[in-house]
Amino acid sequence: MREREYLRVTPTSEEITPRGIPKTLESLHKLTPDSSGLRSKLNPFTSATPPRFEFLALSTGQDAPVEFYYGADDYLGTLEERLRSIYPTTFDIERVEVDVASKLIHPVALSHEEFVERYQQGDLQYEFSDDEQYSAADVDAGTAPDGGTTTTRESEGSPTDAADVGGRTADGLVSVGETVVKLETTDSLADEVPPTSVEKPTVAADGTILARPAADAVSPRGVRWCGSAVRKQDWMSSLTPLTATPDESTLPAVDEPGAVLASLIDHLNDAREPLAFQVVFQRRESWQADAELRKEDLDDGRDTLSQKILGDLLDPELEYERRTRDELSDIVVKRLDAIDAVNPKRSYTTNIRAIGVPTSEAGRDALDDRLSSLAPVFDPLDGPFYEIEATRLRDRGFRQSKKEQHARAALQRLLSREVTTGRGKTRPELVLCGAELANFILVPSSDQLTVEGTRGTRAEQQSRDPLPWPNPDLVQQFREGMAIGYALDENGSPQQRPIRIPPKLLTTHYGRFASTGSGKSKAIINDALSLRETTGGPVVIVDPKGDGMCANYLRSHYERFNGLDDVYRFRVPETIPAFSFFDIRPALDAGRNRADAIQDKVDHFHDIMRMIMGREQYGQAFVANEILSYLIKALFDEEYGSDVFGLDDLFAAALEMQRERTVPPVSADNRSIEESLTRHFAKDDHQFQVSMDAVGNRLDKLREDAHLRRIFSHVPEQDDNGEYVDNRFDFREFLDEDATILFDLGDLRPEAQRAITLLLLSNLWDAVQVRRRDGNTDYENLTNLIIEEAAPVAATKLVSEQLLPQGRSFGLSMGLVMQFPGQVRNRNERAYDEVLNNIKTKLIGNISIERGLAESLAHEDLSPTDLRNRINTLPSGEWIAQLPSPSFGETGPAPFSVKPLPIAAGHPESDEPLSVEQADHFETVALPRLSERTQTQYGLGEMSESTPVRDESDWGSGADTTVTADRNRVETDSTQSSFIGQGTPTTSSISTGTSDTNAEPQESTSLFNMVTEVEEESLGDGNGPPETRSSPIQASEVSVSDDELRKRGLSHDDVHFLSHVLEVMNREATEYTLINSMRPLRDEYEDLHLERLTEQNLVEDASAAGQKYYTVLPAGRELLGQKLQVGPGQGDIGEKTPHKVGVRLLERWLQQQDDVVRVEPYYEYDDRTVFDVAAFNDAGELVWVGEAELPSNNSHAPVDDYDKLSAVDADAIWAFNSRQTAIEVLDTLAEADRIEESVSGRAARSFSNIKDAISELDAEGMATVRGFTNLKQEVDS
Repeated sequence: MREREYLRVTPTSEEITPRGIPKTLESLHKLTPDSSGLRSKLNPFTSATPPRFEFLALSTGQDAPVEFYYGADDYLGTLEERLRSIYPTTFDIERVEVDVASKLIHPVALSHEEFVERYQQGDLQYEFSDDEQYSAADVDAGTAPDGGTTTTRESEGSPTDAADVGGRTADGLVSVGETVVKLETTDSLADEVPPTSVEKPTVAADGTILARPAADAVSPRGVRWCGSAVRKQDWMSSLTPLTATPDESTLPAVDEPGAVLASLIDHLNDAREPLAFQVVFQRRESWQADAELRKEDLDDGRDTLSQKILGDLLDPELEYERRTRDELSDIVVKRLDAIDAVNPKRSYTTNIRAIGVPTSEAGRDALDDRLSSLAPVFDPLDGPFYEIEATRLRDRGFRQSKKEQHARAALQRLLSREVTTGRGKTRPELVLCGAELANFILVPSSDQLTVEGTRGTRAEQQSRDPLPWPNPDLVQQFREGMAIGYALDENGSPQQRPIRIPPKLLTTHYGRFASTGSGKSKAIINDALSLRETTGGPVVIVDPKGDGMCANYLRSHYERFNGLDDVYRFRVPETIPAFSFFDIRPALDAGRNRADAIQDKVDHFHDIMRMIMGREQYGQAFVANEILSYLIKALFDEEYGSDVFGLDDLFAAALEMQRERTVPPVSADNRSIEESLTRHFAKDDHQFQVSMDAVGNRLDKLREDAHLRRIFSHVPEQDDNGEYVDNRFDFREFLDEDATILFDLGDLRPEAQRAITLLLLSNLWDAVQVRRRDGNTDYENLTNLIIEEAAPVAATKLVSEQLLPQGRSFGLSMGLVMQFPGQVRNRNERAYDEVLNNIKTKLIGNISIERGLAESLAHEDLSPTDLRNRINTLPSGEWIAQLPSPSFGETGPAPFSVKPLPIAAGHPESDEPLSVEQADHFETVALPRLSERTQTQYGLGEMSESTPVRDESDWGSGADTTVTADRNRVETDSTQSSFIGQGTPTTSSISTGTSDTNAEPQESTSLFNMVTEVEEESLGDGNGPPETRSSPIQASEVSVSDDELRKRGLSHDDVHFLSHVLEVMNREATEYTLINSMRPLRDEYEDLHLERLTEQNLVEDASAAGQKYYTVLPAGRELLGQKLQVGPGQGDIGEKTPHKVGVRLLERWLQQQDDVVRVEPYYEYDDRTVFDVAAFNDAGELVWVGEAELPSNNSHAPVDDYDKLSAVDADAIWAFNSRQTAIEVLDTLAEADRIEESVSGRAARSFSNIKDAISELDAEGMATVRGFTNLKQEVDS
């Protein structure tokens, strides 16, 4: 074991002054390795590795103190000088020798046999010297190597033969094969030395041997914190710094040295197993020039690759060529401020990790729980564009052996102070300047730190006491309404009766803020049950987590109310609520002004689209957003429009505007709408098409997701009496009903979850307008809304500017549940202020509380700093409550501690779960009735033929059919195997002269030239052309009118060629296959106009396996009236020909393997997993799976593919269209910790070298790799 010299710091209560700390830390940047000697200067192999510095907070286990150490490879004296300038003189700083491995890895008790086995395997730390080892023969003869004598005795239960494994002799001698080693005995240990401190293996009094395992023989657990950038270069921007910059920066600061670490250190103190937190940092070369260049790009609107390529082509309105700060958009200003807040000349490459080594199975589980609660501790330090992402060490890999290997490697990195780096948006390192680094390495003063391990002051101990309840007179005013828990007195004893929030205060809204695992879900169940029991009106729960909370609520409700009457559960997508979005009839019925009702719909639509596409990307094409606003308003025109329409109507209006340059008719009162739309016709054609392409891109985000399209297309009909004849979910029907409505969105992807949440909130907003007319603000029946994981939704205009501030006047009570309000601030600063100001009841669990929240909770008797200390040390399950004043104009009660309500009866984890009889009735009777009632009365039915949707959309993906946010670019091949959410079946209408498949998502994409498979079916349903048209030509059952051909300037051969290519793509051609080049097929047609076909986005060409291929694009399939075959054994949605070629080559290659008797392409393994190819042996067992990979903008797609391949017990082959694609995918997998390392240099020069390198990695999800060309050569040989 190796001891290192450290500086140990012991804090006092004296306050640390933040001024000057960042510059002091940055001064370490100037230190360089000592290479002043002539030999060093002349030797080209001399290492110039910058010196590494280390901060270590370490606890050796239960009841042990937490100690703080600083270390350095060199310059420990200089580091000591810097620390003494940072900390007050009362802080104790001393030099000590520390063996970190021995503090983390404790001795274990072994039997003789176990000791011998581990010693022989090299699994013990201690190495016996020659003086501690004897020959077994010498021991038998009673002679030691030094000429002395030994006496042997027969140990109980052990043979006397010294050569016998496990034999034990007198004086701690243990035989190991032909050698006898000498152990310590407990008699030789000093009385004050605890057993955990023994260094040499020691025979204990009970006959067991205490020995310390080697570092590569333990099972560590841990967390590492990585840097995660919104854009790849956002690592240049700042996290939340210690101190604010002196300029007009929009970036908030911490301003309290050590405050961030206070919560982490309390977790260390509470750990029952050895646990260390480590920060290792070394200087990074100046990147000042890169920062200046990036700021110029931001000023010019050329920050992303797509902006750079298209900047000169876009409409000037879409450019960001602005001169002054006032002229820049808010998001650009915020990015510039975040870059300016960093000192690029003095920054550090930093690794942050926490690793513990359990001593038992029970300790392992406790350590896992502790690390889970520890992981989000730095979330409040997230910057607007650069965040800290916590990952568990054992999240990587599927096999236990791999998880163990990764965890042990991380422990070795901690012990060796290793700094690792990576590439991509999420990297193992963080790039920190002094102001950021200080938040991670400054020991808090004891006034902030409440850790028993520091053996601190009385104030530290007091800060662990509960905040006592308000005076009795005030408490009496909180005896009716929603129960939140039992107030604690100064001794921690709870009151007999729970504290309740009266109905009149519920409309001031409440928030629950607590970290993962703190009991938020159980609290939500109690909140909802209490609301249903004590407050009239509906209770609505929105749960996006899908962790069983809704099911557990139903069990608890069933037990509490003896059934599930008046309960509705929408488990989307199984049961989709029949919302009608583009519908102002409810608002008009409520007396809402028509113009205001329409504007609300426009605003809500944009909120939803920002949620789907991302705020920043959606805001870039503001001309497209403006066009959509006016189109929606035009379709709502009172004279020529309608009070309700569907998504397809909006799409058709936009399509007509693009193709025919006409806009929907409007009345004279809306002439300004017409003028705002038609002014775009004055642009040159290219600019106009760019704007309309961006419009189409947005609408396609809704159309390409089956569930969102169904909802946005739903137009419930009314009969002559105004009664609805179709299912329709309308909150107006529930405003005065005692009903509980659950929206279980856990089976959807995040973008769809949030979009549907906003849909229901929009519907709710329309519904509560009915109360606007009566002028009443004191409603007997409230609308109680609880939203879990509410931060993204709370940042929207709908919530922050409408529901929160105005909800009280409509009898709306909102309960927003999230980890901490800072999650809202990272998305929308104004919304963050609304959350703090308009949520009057705040229930806080154990979180790292940010300054804004602390100030909103502060009371005349409790400062923000004191409050943060109390919250940082809250015991698990305890909450701090801040309640509003029950009387107008009076001060509310001071924050006080609350013991949570017990887990609701009926909940599986409660003391009173459902009985066997109850559970059986619940599962077989009550729950099915609830599901049937919900679907029958308020569920969305299947799409009719008039509003078709992809009949294959659910194939291969189960319920998870939401399209990923990366599907906003149209130049990319569909390269993945998931039939939903991965393919990109579109093509760009703009030729940039390049084909950069790594470009970031763009707006310049012609999605109006893309038609979904559904539309293709409806267009090719067998209905012939109108009789007034000229007779069509026929080509392989393709009908295209002569008029259409003349209009497009196409020939009959053009259509025959498209049809022939599509036949090959669908594996329906007889003379050509996917293995054959399409060049001969092309040459069959004399009157072929490939340029025209390409210009009209009907076809595109590409190469695969060194051969020419063509893909019929969606617009081409629309023209033909035919569709691309999709489904098991047929293909992916939107798949292009090169990918189909890769799949076919994989099929052929697998068919030639000795252990394979059957190969299936596009194999559906389960309802969520589809493999490009799957191969089976003669026993029907899956033995091979394969994926064909082409370039993709979806950077996470290769990770998803790797995860599904590694999840099955079969070898995995990957086929790449090019070597560059292979290297990029391997880089992505390495950055995501799926493989140990990527390939580079000589190993990346050929596919043969890459294949050899991959075989050495022993990766579960990648047994071998091939290029398309390699595959073709192998299958043809």
